[in-house]
Amino acid sequence: MTDGITESFDSLSIALASVIAGLASQRPRPASHMCDAIMARAIEGSGPSGVKDWTDDRTVVVITV
Repeated sequence: MTDGITESFDSLSIALASVIAGLASQRPRPASHMCDAIMARAIEGSGPSGVKDWTDDRTVVVITV
């Protein structure tokens, strides 16, 4: 994932690691479901604290084996 995803979680009350762990524990889930869920949460975030009008790219890639 790009830094835009990680930075968007700075303003949220849930940690990115918690979201990923929760998704990974719900097996079997297609990679597309995990991408969509992470992106949906990232869109809720407004970026790093103190940065006005923050914008950044947001890209998530998940590969399941």
